[in-house]
Amino acid sequence: MNKEALQFLLALKIKELRLTQNLSLKDLANKSQVSISYLNEIEKAKKYPKGDKLMAIAAALGVSYDDLVSTKVKKSIQPIVNFYQEDMFNKLPMSEFGITESDLFDLVSYNPTKFSSLLITMQEITRTYDINLPNINRAALRAYQESNNNYFESIELKVDEFLKSKNLPATKRVDIEFIKSVLVNEYDYMIDEKILKNSKGHKNTRSVFKKGSPNKLLVNGKLGESQKLFVYARELGSCLFGGKRQTVTGSGVEVENYKDIFHDFKASYFAGALLLHRSLIVDDIEGFFKLTEFVPEKLDEIMSEYNVGSEVFFHRLSQILPKFFGLKNLFFLRSNHHLNKKVFTISKEMHLARLHKPHGSRLKEHYCRRWITIYLLKDFFEEGSKERLFGAQISQMGDSSERYLCLSVARRSNLRSKTNSCLTVGLLVNGNSREKIKFIDDPKLSQKVVGQTCERCEISDCTERVAPATIFKAKERKRKRKEELNNIFESL
Repeated sequence: MNKEALQFLLALKIKELRLTQNLSLKDLANKSQVSISYLNEIEKAKKYPKGDKLMAIAAALGVSYDDLVSTKVKKSIQPIVNFYQEDMFNKLPMSEFGITESDLFDLVSYNPTKFSSLLITMQEITRTYDINLPNINRAALRAYQESNNNYFESIELKVDEFLKSKNLPATKRVDIEFIKSVLVNEYDYMIDEKILKNSKGHKNTRSVFKKGSPNKLLVNGKLGESQKLFVYARELGSCLFGGKRQTVTGSGVEVENYKDIFHDFKASYFAGALLLHRSLIVDDIEGFFKLTEFVPEKLDEIMSEYNVGSEVFFHRLSQILPKFFGLKNLFFLRSNHHLNKKVFTISKEMHLARLHKPHGSRLKEHYCRRWITIYLLKDFFEEGSKERLFGAQISQMGDSSERYLCLSVARRSNLRSKTNSCLTVGLLVNGNSREKIKFIDDPKLSQKVVGQTCERCEISDCTERVAPATIFKAKERKRKRKEELNNIFESL
């Protein structure tokens, strides 16, 4: 057990013994002849006293010296000690939520037994739903994005600084060779596009970076030109933001540390902001929204002008719509169609302003087949020849009056031959969105009553259902039983 863990354990034991005996810090100070300020430091796990003071504290608390310094604890608080020693404790992004280690200890020590029960509960949840540290850190990142409406002015300005330093204007066609030359000549990069392409174990890996002299960047040659451009632009962002990076990072390497995840996010945001500069894309989207009917060809035309992939484009929409159009009630989803398994899953999600539906990328349920996402993926698979397929739908939630304008694009993966994916940005239909988007009331738009998953759906005559409404029916049974019980008591 390291020094920090020993301090934490001793602090926990002393405070619990003191409170159990109804002793104040002043009482314990008088009995042990150890100052109140020093005892306070010990109980906050900031100090570990020498032997003579430990013996005095032990005597004052009526326990032996050996029992006080022993690493053995009561069964009821053992989970707290285990949690503190685990790697997860040290890697949790507490500071991102304004929580210091001292704050956490105060929370733990207030009632160790109850906090221990909470930990056991949380551990049970993480095991049941297979949640690990990267999941938690990525959830923390999503919370950070959502609290800032997914728009970060400091990164946008970083793009402007770079362009100004190179005497370049914002452009819709960023030169890939120029970005590569900056990496090679200014940041000592060696770039290779063949190794990953020919690797069996990393054939689906987009890129890998290894710090050194020179820095080595492996980019999968199977990627399309626009995807390669994004990889190089993201790497440029990573260099401009500096900071320490893991020895090896990349799309094929699991990143656990929150600082590394956040660094990757900033670099990716930079790439999107460089390739789709706000001064240009905002005007284009504003023109698209002025159309009185949904024209997918126009959206395709705009995307083609920028030489970016579908996911980069739709991610950028989720950044500029809240800031420049005031459309803050939105969600972003990436759904996958696994052709060999014939199943659909949500692999990425973000919700601004509040939690919208559908949500829950880790739910092992069958997502509603009425969403435009599923229709589009099916049509895209059946047509087969198109590079991408656009669609739009007004989706009304079956359990509420809320309606969403869903803009979607389906595309195939360059690296995974058995997977297609669909990107969707959903915008809450309200007075603001009606004012900004003229085609939102286009009668030609497909309109569907939708649910979240088949298991939770109340639509009884759904022809697209692929699984019984087990969760909804269970809730209904519970509601009816409660209603019946209320009626019984009323009759009495």
